[in-house]
Amino acid sequence: MKTLTENHKNNIRKAMTGRHHSLETRKKMSLAQKGVRVGNKNANWKGGRNKLKSGYVHITLPHNSPFIVMCNGRDHCIPEHRYVIAKHLNRCLESWEVVHHINHIRDDNRIENLSIIDGRKHSGFHLEIKLLLKRIKKLEQENSIL
Repeated sequence: MKTLTENHKNNIRKAMTGRHHSLETRKKMSLAQKGVRVGNKNANWKGGRNKLKSGYVHITLPHNSPFIVMCNGRDHCIPEHRYVIAKHLNRCLESWEVVHHINHIRDDNRIENLSIIDGRKHSGFHLEIKLLLKRIKKLEQENSIL
């Protein structure tokens, strides 16, 4: 990494004298100098919709969205199923509210396929479903014998 000489520092100070920019403008200027293009200006932009390896879909929200507080991190991304249900309810979801896919297909984010479950009950809910599926399989085997 190159270090700036005192002469370079003085030249930079002189160049910036009298110029005051907001923090947001300074960030934009910094990104522009680095050649970084953000959002839909980036060559790899795919509409703000990403499917993760886990099967969930994440979307990028605009900076002025009322649901921006639900985002995870600074990239303004949110799981699509949480966004769909929050928009339907017209409110932000609490951190303990878990959105459950009724048909267990993680990228099927239709409102009729989503329900809200308390986070503490969610794992028990999946365990109960697993036990019921085992019971159905056992009954089907017994039925085929008869």
